[in-house]
Amino acid sequence: MGRLIFISGGIKSGKSKFAIDLLKNKKKVYFIATAEAKDKEMLESIKIHKQLRPKKFITIEESLDIISALKNLKRSSCVIVDCINFWVANMINHFSEKRILLETKCLCETLKKFDLSVVVSNEVGMCLVSTNSLGRKFQKVLGKVNQIFVSYADRFYFMFSGIPFRIK
Repeated sequence: MGRLIFISGGIKSGKSKFAIDLLKNKKKVYFIATAEAKDKEMLESIKIHKQLRPKKFITIEESLDIISALKNLKRSSCVIVDCINFWVANMINHFSEKRILLETKCLCETLKKFDLSVVVSNEVGMCLVSTNSLGRKFQKVLGKVNQIFVSYADRFYFMFSGIPFRIK
């Protein structure tokens, strides 16, 4: 059984950089990118994130079915999934909360089969409650998804302004 590290924190708190730093010296790293470039701003953000990754990282872009994307990868490899909040946002209009939580547990179990997996997600429980129902649903579901990841994680780091704090 492999190790799972979960990293959470606010937007632009240094989560992705920390995840990359944890695995930059590993031989084989798969980077599962979940964001979709739906506008210019997101396209630019994705471009910047790609530049942060070492060239030896193998990027797989998968916004919904991460488990299938992981199926044929060697278990002796390392995996980064960045970012769970985009994965949840991509699923929230297609699946029930129950299905998303079940998918999360299945993803955790799959990631634990790899040598080392690092999962990145935003923390949305420390901000204002959304003013619309979809936003509130997203906050609620992502909060529960993050809790599932923490329960499976061997280590949990919370990022504050680029500084990782080990919580678990």
